[in-house]
Amino acid sequence: MQVKVYKVVMMNSKIKTLISITLLFSIVCLAYIVKKGDTLWDLSDTYLQDPFVWPDLWSKNTHIQDPHWIYPGDSLYIPGLNEATDTTATSAQIPTPSTTKDPRKDDFKKKIGTLPSKATMEEGLGKPQATTYVYNKHEEITVFNKYYQILAPILTSYEKMLQNDFWFEVKSGEKQASILLKAGDELLVQNRSPHSFAAQELVELWHVSKVAVPQYKKSDANRIVARMVGFAKVQTMGDSLTRIHISQMFSDARISDLKVKKSFNLNPIQVETYEPVREVRYEDMGAVFYALEPKLVVGPYSYIMSNQGSDNGFRPGNGVALWEHEIIDPGLPPRLLGRGIVVSSNRDESCILVRELYSSTRRIAVGNRVSLTHKAVLK
Repeated sequence: MQVKVYKVVMMNSKIKTLISITLLFSIVCLAYIVKKGDTLWDLSDTYLQDPFVWPDLWSKNTHIQDPHWIYPGDSLYIPGLNEATDTTATSAQIPTPSTTKDPRKDDFKKKIGTLPSKATMEEGLGKPQATTYVYNKHEEITVFNKYYQILAPILTSYEKMLQNDFWFEVKSGEKQASILLKAGDELLVQNRSPHSFAAQELVELWHVSKVAVPQYKKSDANRIVARMVGFAKVQTMGDSLTRIHISQMFSDARISDLKVKKSFNLNPIQVETYEPVREVRYEDMGAVFYALEPKLVVGPYSYIMSNQGSDNGFRPGNGVALWEHEIIDPGLPPRLLGRGIVVSSNRDESCILVRELYSSTRRIAVGNRVSLTHKAVLK
């Protein structure tokens, strides 16, 4: 009885060994044997038709410690590798240099520049030529694009808002209103007329805040700065109220600071070129009186307010320079802090989009000077 059990165990172990050898042989047959001059970049380009997916190839071969160092004789698993391709080698075969054509000698090589390698040098092609690049000419990007014109803050007043019939008061329609509005919230809009809105109409949500303009040339006056913060869609309309649902919010806002504005098609300004302004007297420069960013920290693509408007040449599309308001020596010119573009203006004030800042320690602050440097020539 014991002899029979021993024979059964021996038979099971032989079957397991045979299965393991068969599986190992099938894996080796499907593996790619690295040849001299091969790289993951080239193999990805040859078998996966995209050299930039070499990290995926590396991730499927966890036994490769460093993707930049693969050696002749290493086995690689390549997804979708044709079994008929002669890429296998037995342990008795000595790896030979790759005789396949360098895949970098195609249009892809022209796009990224010449990349001479040791394998290319051994082909007798001579010294590698200087790196060259091919660039495609694209349509020129407008300096003052439509995106920043849509999001440009508006300078106005409560009196003008009451006069314009496209501004509406709003209140929350939720049973428990949240502190900050979010997508999906319900709002109730006060109608100005029975036909103020249309069904499924898209309306704009604007954050409105009051700022005090310092006394530079005129007496102190309160100004309203309105900035778009989201969109909403009209759901149902009543006699005095209209129910809308917020579709998108791309800035925080509270219901107490919100106004609804009807949406109009914007005719964007297309700047063809700029005419430089030769000089501006320091005494005639404008000044920064407000920043629209949180904590008043101004960075690139932030909005600031100047106390000069269209009457002084600050019109949408014009370029401006931002100067430090500090006179140490009358013979020293003021320090240039950055540059920007006027995005909106009225006769007395303007809103400026900061495009460049030249110092990480000297920030734009209230009182910094603003001068006109370029006048936009529109198409």
